[in-house]
Amino acid sequence: MRILLLTTLVPDGPPSGGTLVTLELSRRLESYGAVERWAVWTYEPQAAENGAWRGARMISPSRLRRHGVRRGLSRRLPLGVSRFFRADLARELTRRDSFDVFIADHLGVWQYGCLVSAKRRVLHTHNVESEIYERAVGLDRSPLKRLIWRYEASAMARYEAQAVRAADGVLCLGTRDQALVSERYGVHAEAWYPPIGPARPVRGKRARGRIVGSVGSLTWQPNRWGMDWFVEEVWPLVRRRIPDAQLRLAGRGSECLPYRAESGIALLGRVDDLEAFYESVDVVVAPVRGGAGIKVKVMDAAARGLPVVTSSAGIEGFGAGLPSTIAVADHAEQFARLVAAFLESKHALPLEENVAWYRRLVGEGEQAVQAAVLGVRRAATGAP
Repeated sequence: MRILLLTTLVPDGPPSGGTLVTLELSRRLESYGAVERWAVWTYEPQAAENGAWRGARMISPSRLRRHGVRRGLSRRLPLGVSRFFRADLARELTRRDSFDVFIADHLGVWQYGCLVSAKRRVLHTHNVESEIYERAVGLDRSPLKRLIWRYEASAMARYEAQAVRAADGVLCLGTRDQALVSERYGVHAEAWYPPIGPARPVRGKRARGRIVGSVGSLTWQPNRWGMDWFVEEVWPLVRRRIPDAQLRLAGRGSECLPYRAESGIALLGRVDDLEAFYESVDVVVAPVRGGAGIKVKVMDAAARGLPVVTSSAGIEGFGAGLPSTIAVADHAEQFARLVAAFLESKHALPLEENVAWYRRLVGEGEQAVQAAVLGVRRAATGAP
């Protein structure tokens, strides 16, 4: 079987939920046949994953935001789709031999599907994209940006409906997105909880009760909204209770954040050794505001056996049975109390209930991918 996997950006490794998901999908596809991997863009010319992906051209985050605006507006396309169109890449893909399966890893690259000769076309959504922009309207403080988000939400809903209805198979992250795709578009999607490939529990130890960590791409606006809120409103309350508490922020773009080091905040930027990062922290925070889909950062921290404090948006799609050591709060005072309480408790790590929850959640991933990619019937199970 010949498979073409096309994604938006070269998944150049952690820490980022989207890259971890793409890398796991790429790995799983190898069990079904020969996989050709293509990407539209890359951020880093020397990225470790570049050699495995064809077609990618260098682009900066700022240029990516501007790319394709004219084309999108003239064709009433979502800007989150038009920025991933390249005429030269389209020509390259039309010259490829026929494939058994074409997989669009993100709605932004579905537009290339009609140019590829394939017997089956599969869309891996990552999120219900229209929901991201609907939420952004209520979160952004800029009137101009709210106007852009309204346009994007409307255009994305139209495009998303056409795409999921045209696909031969749809793969989504979690049962909440599965329900949304069904409610909004009348399409059945296969719900997948991808395992975080390299994640393993931290070594046995007693937490020191001082270090708070967070991992995520801070060039992604919903992550930035959440972290700005945490640093401005929550972190001062934590430091009032635990004056020597430290916050370590890792991920692309974190090194450029305007947070003050004297507030106990270390801006690490991209870290290649996630194992070492997680070994260094006592509590993980995921102050999610906006966005959509499941939050891989929550799963990743749980897989390490670390306590997590997140918002109600951070647990969307995970179903019932959340362990008590994944705590949820949406107000600054409550969020700060939970973070401080975890620090002061100095838990014995790893937390086995978090590890067990993560393993249960991802236990059915193989069936979901197989059902979407191969079009086979999925057995009825008690998925969360």
